[in-house]
Amino acid sequence: METTVTVNVVVVYERKEYYVSTQASSDRKTLLVDLLQCQLLSLMGVMLDEQILVSSTGEILYSPTKSDIETIPLLGTSQPRFFLLTSTTSTSEIPEMSSDWRQICTKSTFGDVAVVQPAFRKIAPSGGDPFNTLICEPCARTCFQSVNPREWNESKVVASRFISEVTVVAGEVDVAAPTGFTKLPVDLNYSASGDYVYLCVKRGGPRASTQLHVQFEQLGGDTSANADVSLLCNPENVIEVDCNSGGVTGDGTGMRVYVGYDSVQLKGNMEQLETLAITDIAVVIGDQRPPSTSYIMVTRNFNEGIRGAQPIFLYYRLAPLGGFVCDSSQDHSEFGECLFAARHLNGLNSMQDFDERRLTFAQSTLLAERKRGDAAIMDAYYRQHQPEMLKRLQSGLQRAQSYENKQMQEEALKRIPVDKLHERARANPSPMLLYQDELVKQLLHWFKGEFFTWMNQPRCSSCNHEKTRSVRTEGPSTAEEIAGQASRVEVYMCPACGSFTRFPRYNDPVKLLDTRTGRCGEWANCFTLCCRAMGFEARYVLDVTDHVWTEVYSEHFKRWLHCDSCEDQLDSPLTYEVGWGKKLSYIFSFAHNEVVDSARRYTQNWAEMLSRRQSVSEKWLEMTISQINHGLWEQLTPERLAVLTTRARAEREDLLRGRSVQMSAVKGRVSGSAEWKSQRSEDGKHEMDECSSPFCRTGRNGPSVLEAPSDANERAANAIQVVTALSSKGFSSPTLAMLLCPTRLTDIRNFLWKNQPLLYLPLQDAPFGDCSVPLIDVSGHHNHVENSQYCALRKPFRIPGNDGRSEDRAFGMQLLEDKVLVISGLKAPPTTGFVLSLLLRVDQNESYDVEQDGIANVLTGRFDAPHTTTEVQWRIFWSHSQHNFTCELQVGNNAPVSTACSLSVLKFGQYAHIAVMQSENSVGMYINGTTIVVVDGEYRASAKDITIRGPARGCSSIAAVISHLVMLPANSPQDVQEFCEQMKKNFVSAPPLQAFGPQGERSEERCSEVAAGVQSGYRVARVLMWGGQFFDGIQFVYEKASTLDDKAGSESAVYSSLVGNANARRQESNPTATIELLPDEIITRMNGRKGAWTDSVTLFTNFGRTISCGGNGGGDFSVPIPAQSEIRSITFKVGDHLTDACAFVLESSSFKELEGDTIQELDEVLPNEYSSRQSAIAAALRYLENIVRQPEEPKFQRIRASNKFFASNVGVLGNEAAKSFMLWCGFTAIMEQEDQFFAFQPPQLKGKPSPQRLAAEAHKRIHFLKNVVNLP
Repeated sequence: METTVTVNVVVVYERKEYYVSTQASSDRKTLLVDLLQCQLLSLMGVMLDEQILVSSTGEILYSPTKSDIETIPLLGTSQPRFFLLTSTTSTSEIPEMSSDWRQICTKSTFGDVAVVQPAFRKIAPSGGDPFNTLICEPCARTCFQSVNPREWNESKVVASRFISEVTVVAGEVDVAAPTGFTKLPVDLNYSASGDYVYLCVKRGGPRASTQLHVQFEQLGGDTSANADVSLLCNPENVIEVDCNSGGVTGDGTGMRVYVGYDSVQLKGNMEQLETLAITDIAVVIGDQRPPSTSYIMVTRNFNEGIRGAQPIFLYYRLAPLGGFVCDSSQDHSEFGECLFAARHLNGLNSMQDFDERRLTFAQSTLLAERKRGDAAIMDAYYRQHQPEMLKRLQSGLQRAQSYENKQMQEEALKRIPVDKLHERARANPSPMLLYQDELVKQLLHWFKGEFFTWMNQPRCSSCNHEKTRSVRTEGPSTAEEIAGQASRVEVYMCPACGSFTRFPRYNDPVKLLDTRTGRCGEWANCFTLCCRAMGFEARYVLDVTDHVWTEVYSEHFKRWLHCDSCEDQLDSPLTYEVGWGKKLSYIFSFAHNEVVDSARRYTQNWAEMLSRRQSVSEKWLEMTISQINHGLWEQLTPERLAVLTTRARAEREDLLRGRSVQMSAVKGRVSGSAEWKSQRSEDGKHEMDECSSPFCRTGRNGPSVLEAPSDANERAANAIQVVTALSSKGFSSPTLAMLLCPTRLTDIRNFLWKNQPLLYLPLQDAPFGDCSVPLIDVSGHHNHVENSQYCALRKPFRIPGNDGRSEDRAFGMQLLEDKVLVISGLKAPPTTGFVLSLLLRVDQNESYDVEQDGIANVLTGRFDAPHTTTEVQWRIFWSHSQHNFTCELQVGNNAPVSTACSLSVLKFGQYAHIAVMQSENSVGMYINGTTIVVVDGEYRASAKDITIRGPARGCSSIAAVISHLVMLPANSPQDVQEFCEQMKKNFVSAPPLQAFGPQGERSEERCSEVAAGVQSGYRVARVLMWGGQFFDGIQFVYEKASTLDDKAGSESAVYSSLVGNANARRQESNPTATIELLPDEIITRMNGRKGAWTDSVTLFTNFGRTISCGGNGGGDFSVPIPAQSEIRSITFKVGDHLTDACAFVLESSSFKELEGDTIQELDEVLPNEYSSRQSAIAAALRYLENIVRQPEEPKFQRIRASNKFFASNVGVLGNEAAKSFMLWCGFTAIMEQEDQFFAFQPPQLKGKPSPQRLAAEAHKRIHFLKNVVNLP
């Protein structure tokens, strides 16, 4: 009996995945049909004689009409996927195919299912994408033409239909997707404890995802119970982010969940047009429905085994790589909609709806026609490009054969210090294993460091100016250029003297031995000759994407070594793909007696490289190179032929093995440099005040509500008893950590403890096993609460002062629909009034069953007091029609009082502080320090039970996250108002910076600079720029907002990452332009010039100053940021040049306050009489503008009071008024020899300020005089 092995397969039935362990042949190439049929009968109830099994390419593997099959082939995927259909369903529910199906629109046969078929596209006008409308052959008319397969492969529209990559991000609710990815809006950790986890997808890449995998890893406890859930497979890509991130319970048990996926080459893949790939992914909560019936369910619940959590599933939709649905829109033809619209089928949404005839005959017929048509078009294209490719191969071979010229080699040896190279090779303490290889390395070092030089542009031949500019390219004309085999001559003009300088691109390697300069072509040409002169077996390597280098054969490694003289690199073949980011295609290696297609040596991803090799067919190329080599080898001796044959065989095997990256292969990559220095926002210099924790005081000082013994040992024993008692009640270690003393004065616990709380639930508790999680009260009154409804815990909740370190992360409790937190039997000292305080974030989960109208109850709170009628309820509603929140307050049986909240007070996804106060004569509700609603009356301030309820049942798209719920004694609304203002200022996280590019807002972009954040405590102090002909880089410098020190580089400075290319990094310590901002000065606008990349950038400040850097090319652009906003950081996409500008801004309320205060100050010092007022302002502008123009000139910084112009324009205000006005303008009155002067000495400046700082202070005042007072 043949040996079998167990394999795991996925079978899709009725749009759900089922996971089956079955038997395959020992080589895992075939699957046993009989066993699989019985398993499908047992698992899905489909009778054997009704089963139709279809592969992922649409091929029927077995069916009632194909029943003599014993085995079916297994594809080389991590977990093969099949589709199970039933013959009874396919014959009873699907209309029969029409006899004229080939003459009518394919939607009349296949409905809305994408199938591979001959494609026709609209002849689009200029600027339109013709692939926006694709139709089938029967519908094609005069306005459509057949789709070229090369156009299909290059179409961004076609590529964007498929998901190319998948990743997972975890963290805060607003965690950003990686660049290029789109974040799916549903939390994979929805209703479960732990981080917010989102699936992110990327479209339009060179590959297409074909299959999703959800894998479980059981932690602790008994893992056997889940053995049937976690079938083993090895996806092509596994995303190493736990989708249950942060949800592992306190006892170490739980489940880790990972997502994986397989993919196939999309671009250039004309052999697998019928392969099914993923076009969309959806995350679905509970019993909600997927976007349509065409989606397939991955039946693995992300919340598997989590008590109280709703199930979360992935759904995906498939289509063949070469498939499409005939477009029946108005663009279908020049006559409007499809002529066959009345015959379109509406009940077909996926391949699983097909009957056997559609699966076999119809699909295969169209696929064959498509492939025949594509092949004919590509054959014609290939024949057109074959002569050019053959010429390239012959030219490269001739160049390599020229290096065998003995006279040329002798000329090279005259320049090479052979003895010195041998001496260096022998002296190297860490040589290569073979002496010849070490000698190659020494030749490489010498050539790079001592012999050849790189040429960007030549110096002026007349005046030696180094910044010449390219003006044209022409053919060789002088005798020297022709003799040196110059392929072309670059002509440069000197900006200084106007002379022209010629730079011939010589191809004669002997000539290059004399010129010893050039670019990669000259370097590789000359270096390969030097290698042959030294006796090394060397090949000249041509990369058709415009680079050349050398390969040298190593007898030790028995293979060819990559050798790039420009980069001084040996055996780092992935440098160009990994380090430089080049999109390589054809690469050929030329020796004097062979030509090799060596492209595989220089790539990690052959399939992707293959998609770019579209000039000729691979079969023709292989045959042509073989014929060239055959002609060369006919002239060899049998011994040499045997050597080359053995090497060629070994090289083919080596190229097929693939490559892995070495550290040396990343050299030359264009990437950002490290920061100049990194500094945290806290300085650690403050000493802690006395700790306010009641538990700490119990052990040390004795609080007002608890008596503490005087003996230190007894206090320590009491503290141990407290911790032991709490541990016995099930509190986890993270929960008990809330009892520890805060490490910072700014910690929210320290602030709330100082207010003597009656109840304090930090809600930082960790889930613990499978039991009801206790929530700790750290007020010292032991009002601990049971989380009886298993509300999700430890959902990330951003609180200022938590600087990003993991031990300082803040969390909250998530209240979903109808979830409730009940605090009953509250034990607290009597008080005349109290305030319930909590931090809140309301999230809108964009799931599919989103309420479109009506009013949603977001959060409800209630105070119950026994034996009274003063029950207090407060509610927060969301109006879907009005798009705003409403707060409502109801006391007893009285009618509720409601007030609408503006989005500036309460908004989805942003943080807020909620406070509800109850005193003996009023009840009030406050949000972020703003009084929302107050109800006056005589009430008894008492509460024994507190209930906090989440969104009402049915509001599945809304979730409320609360944190640090506390009840404090309060005596008056004024006390509450002050408390609320402190909470908002210190503990309500501000909205993230908004991102804007030249095209408008970018909602998914997030700023990575911590110091740029609203609540970092830093301001933008300086901006540094680098550039020349183009804009090369930018860097922001931040300082503590309170810093008024005029000295640059103070200890409070924090440098952002330098966003720049290699030019900027080389000149990092010498920026091209710098601007130092005043304490009240901010960057308000950004514009510049750009073409394919950014040519220049100009920034504007609120004081009317600018900083510019870069060249004059390209066209104008501007970043449209909102008025009165501040730019806090700027990023670019960095390569050889900078592209894709993005500014991060915040709405600057301080900017508005500053202007308001300034207007008031001016009104106070200036007279009301218009003429005198305007004359004084005009004179002050004249004085200040002189300082701006020439800040180093002392005479403009002193004004004699007796000067006629001053006296007639400013002096007329009167002595005191003139002094006050001039002081506002920065001029201080001084007396010299009984004569009064006004010296420009702004009080903000210390010591001897720089001219730049003087000019900045003058600019500031000019801005307010011109723009705030509106003087033209």
